[in-house]
Amino acid sequence: MPPHLFTGGKVEGEQGAVIHVVLLDPNTGNVVQVGPESVAKLNVVVLEGDFNDEVDDDWTKEHFESHE
Repeated sequence: MPPHLFTGGKVEGEQGAVIHVVLLDPNTGNVVQVGPESVAKLNVVVLEGDFNDEVDDDWTKEHFESHE
C-alpha cells in the first residue's frame, strides 16, 4: 500500500452501502446532537489488513499505530 492514498472519491461500505459515523455519549448511549462535540470533524485513516475478525474493538494508541 502506498504511504498516502488520495482517492478524491466517496467512501462507501460494501456494495455501495452508506457509512454512518456517530458520537455516542458514554453515560447515556445516546447520539450526541448538541454542543461542540456534535459538529466535530472526522479524519479517515486507511489501514492495511483484514479487520473483519477483530474481537477487541478498543485499540490502544500503540496497537492502532502498528497498523498504519
